[in-house]
Amino acid sequence: MEQRNLLLAIVLSVGILIGFQYLFEKIRPPAPPPSPAVPTQTAPATPAPAPGTTTPRTAAPGTAPGAPSATSATPAPAVETREEAIAEQPRVRINTPRLHGSVALTGGRIDDLTLATYHETVDPKSPEVVLLWPNGTKEPYFAEFGWVAGASGIKVPGPDTRWTASGGPLTPSGPLTLTWDNGAGLVFTRTISVDENYMFTVRDAVRNSGTAPVNLLPYALISRTGTPQVGG
Repeated sequence: MEQRNLLLAIVLSVGILIGFQYLFEKIRPPAPPPSPAVPTQTAPATPAPAPGTTTPRTAAPGTAPGAPSATSATPAPAVETREEAIAEQPRVRINTPRLHGSVALTGGRIDDLTLATYHETVDPKSPEVVLLWPNGTKEPYFAEFGWVAGASGIKVPGPDTRWTASGGPLTPSGPLTLTWDNGAGLVFTRTISVDENYMFTVRDAVRNSGTAPVNLLPYALISRTGTPQVGG
């Protein structure tokens, strides 16, 4: 009895498959007719230049004659080495038991820092591990500080401001003070100190000698470009 039911189920399944295939072929939509071929136009041959003459360049479609072509891309700005970026602006040296580097007076940023007790290899004479890189290098990595004015027309220090330093080098026992006068009654002061390990403290202040009140907001940020290479 069970074998007969199984055989009957197989026969019905095969019949359903065959019937479905037959009906599908009947209702399948016809294929669209092929589109007529579009005749191609051949550009007229360019006559050869006469001896002693040069062939003028043909502007790309949509560009004015004489305009630079898309293929003549503007060369990318040259990337400085770390040593070049450090040497091109005045700095105040950082010297602690665990850190070496410098503070850039342009922008008053901390962008040059190496780990004094960590080297690239087990050889103690190998280069120190670099932590911070100046702006202008391939992958800059630095700490920046500044002010945002609450109203237009107020001059505040920015990334290109040249600060004046008093003191230096920056050591655990000797903080560094930077000042900048905006020439309109505001004198900005930045005091940078560091402990014997890795902790920096940056204190920004401003003195208003004018008669009108000024609304300012300080900011601090760590800027990093690129992805560091890691060993998995």
